[in-house]
Amino acid sequence: MFFLRIIYRKKKRTVTVIALMAVMLFTSLCCGQVLGRYLLNKMAGAENKNSAGIVVNGRQTAARKVLRLEQFYYYTIKAGCEDYEKSLELGNALAREGIPAVVAGKPPWCVMVGFLNNEENLALLQGRIRALGCEASVIRVGVNEVFFKFDAGDKKAAEEIAPFLAKLSVSLHKGLLLYNGISVKEEGLADFKPKFAVLAQELGTMVAKGRAIGSGLASEDLRRETINRLAEYCEEWAQSLQELNNGWSDGSLLLSQQRALALAEEYERFLSDTN
Repeated sequence: MFFLRIIYRKKKRTVTVIALMAVMLFTSLCCGQVLGRYLLNKMAGAENKNSAGIVVNGRQTAARKVLRLEQFYYYTIKAGCEDYEKSLELGNALAREGIPAVVAGKPPWCVMVGFLNNEENLALLQGRIRALGCEASVIRVGVNEVFFKFDAGDKKAAEEIAPFLAKLSVSLHKGLLLYNGISVKEEGLADFKPKFAVLAQELGTMVAKGRAIGSGLASEDLRRETINRLAEYCEEWAQSLQELNNGWSDGSLLLSQQRALALAEEYERFLSDTN
């Protein structure tokens, strides 16, 4: 109301004020358009730069690709503690009792036994481990919860390593579907016996492929050692499956599960290292 009163009482000054306001409005609009074009150009430039790569501390790095594979879960028994030497001692103690174990390959250290698609059938084995004076609990572990990541220009990773990992994931999933219990007397398990040998043959091709990929990587490439180790674990798992097919026993079944578990642990560690 105060502003309206000024205009009403002093008409000449009002005209001048209105004219000045018009000039200021026009100027601000022009400046706004210029500034807007400048910001849009800067944004477009940033988008073009990011499409080619990512700038980190002034150094441009290649964009990364991600291999996303189907997630699945297995059940295993976790025992031991975070100390590596004590976990190793526990693993050896369990092995002497006829319970092969896997010591996790990175902290927190623990001993793992079993690779099953259900939780209930691990109860008996859990009881045996506890009877030895060890704390043991059944845990659920996810596979492919992290993704394989590699530089967009890395043809070796895109054309060889990624397909190898995808087939490896499928093999682990197939094995898990076969491992329903820790005893060959488990209901329905005998019906799957021929499939263990089929899976062993599939793993044989994985061994050859993994070794070929490893030999093709430069000696300084950190992935070379892990790929060769994955191929080695595939071979050990395949051998255990053949032994299970030839000698249908609880001991052979548990050993083959542990071979699969060791492979799964190494596989997941490799995926994590690429993140």
